[in-house]
Amino acid sequence: MQYVPRAHGSEWAPKLLGTYECEIAPAIEEALTRKPRLFVNIGGGEGYYAVGLALRSPGVETVCFESSRRGRSMIRRLADHNDVVDRLRVFGTCNREALAATLSHGSRVFVLCDVEGAEWELLDPVAIPSLREADVLVELHEFRRPGVGEELIARFRATHSIESIAARSRSPEDCPIDLASLAPYRSTLLSEERPPGMSWLWMRAVAR
Repeated sequence: MQYVPRAHGSEWAPKLLGTYECEIAPAIEEALTRKPRLFVNIGGGEGYYAVGLALRSPGVETVCFESSRRGRSMIRRLADHNDVVDRLRVFGTCNREALAATLSHGSRVFVLCDVEGAEWELLDPVAIPSLREADVLVELHEFRRPGVGEELIARFRATHSIESIAARSRSPEDCPIDLASLAPYRSTLLSEERPPGMSWLWMRAVAR
C-alpha cells in the first residue's frame, strides 16, 4: 500500500512497519475467509483499514465512517494513492440511523469499529437488528465507558461466538523487518501509545 505521510488519531510508524494492532490480524484474516460482501469501517482514521481492505478484497464493497473532516480528506487521499477511490465510500459521523441504513444494503457484513467509547451506543442489535448477522470486530474503550465490554458481550452472546483479544506490548520479533540499526529508537517506532488494559471483541455471527 502507498501510504500518506502522517496518521490521524493513531501512531504512524507501526503502520509502515506492519506491526499496527498486530493482535487483531488473525481475526481480520478469519473475517476475510468468511467471504464478506460488505466491509464497514467505523472510525476510519486516515484509512489504514478501509483502503487496506479495499486493496486486499477488490470484490468487497467498502464503507468508511470518520467524524473528522481532516480524517476524511486523508482517507480520500490514501484511496487515490492506491487507486481504490471507486471502491470506497466515505461518510462523516456514524450514528445508529446511518449504521442501520448501511447494513440494510448488504449481506455477509464485516464491521470494524473503533469509536472511542461510542461503541456502547452504536453496537446495539435491538436497535439495529442487522447486527445480529454481521461479524463485528470492536476495540473497547473501558477507560471512557467502564463496563462496555461486559455490556457488548451480553448483547451479542445469543447470536455470536465471542473472543476477547488483549492488547500487548511490542517486541522486535513483531516487526517483519530488521530494526537492529535503529535499536535506540526501536521501542518508540513500535509503540502505539495505548492506555493499559486495552482490548478488542471479535464477534462472529453464528447465523453466517
